[in-house]
Amino acid sequence: MNLRILITLVISIVLVSCALTAPLPTPTPDYSDLVVTMERTPCFGTCPAYKLTVYGDGRVVYEGNMFVAVEGQQTTTISQDAVQELVAALENTEFFSLEDDYSAPATDLPSTITTVTLDGQSKTINHYGVCGYSDIDTAPKELCDLENKIDEITNSAQWVGK
Repeated sequence: MNLRILITLVISIVLVSCALTAPLPTPTPDYSDLVVTMERTPCFGTCPAYKLTVYGDGRVVYEGNMFVAVEGQQTTTISQDAVQELVAALENTEFFSLEDDYSAPATDLPSTITTVTLDGQSKTINHYGVCGYSDIDTAPKELCDLENKIDEITNSAQWVGK
């Protein structure tokens, strides 16, 4: 066999074997239909009242209403990693499996209304009460954690104050 043909054959085999063992790039998740809205309503006292909307492309819209540091509309963006972190939190919470309403048997408490649209599904959960405030709050810990995670990921404290 000709040396040139032998070298070409060996190089071809090496290249093909490398192509077969090279890892495929991880596809970027498509969150184009993702919309997460969380609204915290007023209470009888001075509970911050505001609304956050997070879109799959990382846009965040804040609307401050009452008892917040910044009233009116503000916009910012979060990274795609933060969007993925939010989706992971939704999945860990099993948001679409939760009840539609968790209401504490009391009056004058704030509500947190969370709506999620993702992968063609949409769900709204009304949580009337304050997480961890008392034993009368019926919301599961996972929902409370998700509400706090939405505030954390969007850095709502920059507008709400604390």
